[in-house]
Amino acid sequence: MKGVEVIDNFLPEEVHDEIYMAALGRGVPWRYNDYTLVANKDDEEDLNNFQFVHGVYRNHKIYSEEGWLFVQPILRVINPTCLLRIKFNLRPRAHEITYQDFHTDNKYKQSMTGIYYVNTCDGYTEFENGFKVETVENRFLSFPSKYKHRGTNTTNAKCRVVFNFNWFDLELFEGEKKSWDEKMMHPNY
Repeated sequence: MKGVEVIDNFLPEEVHDEIYMAALGRGVPWRYNDYTLVANKDDEEDLNNFQFVHGVYRNHKIYSEEGWLFVQPILRVINPTCLLRIKFNLRPRAHEITYQDFHTDNKYKQSMTGIYYVNTCDGYTEFENGFKVETVENRFLSFPSKYKHRGTNTTNAKCRVVFNFNWFDLELFEGEKKSWDEKMMHPNY
């Protein structure tokens, strides 16, 4: 698909291992969310229609200091011009794969969406045209936010954990694009 990029072994193994241990251990305080975007409105009462979330960043505000620290290695690689949102999702195991409705993460057609896969399982991300990306740990998927997509749970692991990123990758000012670390030193970022 045009504009879709899948990168395996996205982070050095030791960095990914730290993220994995934090996300699947006691490093992330997960919040129960009583719903997901269901594909079939008859499924709204399905007992599998829930997930756990951890909001990290939205509307120029950091909501989770520990989550913010976990995503720094990822942000250094994707080097966003302007962040919109960062959210962690945990979908528990079920007896069968269930999936969300096709959706976009925001209304900005020029923005990008990225999914960092924390663990490996039989869950996947699917695009409206049927293209699927399997959940493989330390994989990063990026694509234009205008592409409708959906995620699933898992049947062969305790849970499926992904980190979701939304950002603009546009140069708003003339000159060379600054690195993520240089941007973080600016007081108005």
